Amino acid sequence: MAQLSRRALLGAGAALAASPACAQPWRPTRSVTILVPFAAGSGTDAISRILSGLLEPIWGQPVVVENRAGANGALAAGATARRRRMA
Repeated sequence: MAQLSRRALLGAGAALAASPACAQPWRPTRSVTILVPFAAGSGTDAISRILSGLLEPIWGQPVVVENRAGANGALAAGATARRRRMA
């Protein structure tokens, strides 16, 4: 018969306590920017623009698609890191 350790029991209790917070739907409170690491007109850009058009009415916030092509995606990754630090 398996026995639960104290750490596993505390972890399960913490997960149960956090579950009501996870059930809340996430809604943005300001505009959302999708950074695309490819050139405008690419397939990824087209899908991102379709997705942004679908998300705007659901979220009630503007969704902007911004292309940052170059350096195998490093430019977009750097821009994402800078935005995360500012937020």
